[in-house]
Amino acid sequence: MDLFGGIEKLITEHGSAAILRERIGLAAQQYAILEKENASLKVRITTLEAENSRLQEQARSVSSSSNPSGYVCDHCGSPDLKRTGSRADPTFGDLGIKQALFSCNSCGKQSAFTP
Repeated sequence: MDLFGGIEKLITEHGSAAILRERIGLAAQQYAILEKENASLKVRITTLEAENSRLQEQARSVSSSSNPSGYVCDHCGSPDLKRTGSRADPTFGDLGIKQALFSCNSCGKQSAFTP
């Protein structure tokens, strides 16, 4: 019985080592795949962070602009306008519609827009 017990133990240990080697190999392959994916995602994150910063800067410049709607001067076509107030719309003022008044920083003339 001892002889067979030793052989059985040897077979079990050898089988376990082979299985362990196989599992370690699979784990190493999965680790390599995950490392490659991680590197790719880091590059993507860097790209998206740069795009996010650019868009935030663009949003800040639009919100701080005195002409966020992109109107252009009726007289010279310049977009460099500064909002100076509002007035009742000449046509629809009785309905409560107002025009936004802008002063052109290029030619100094006034333009009115109904939003």
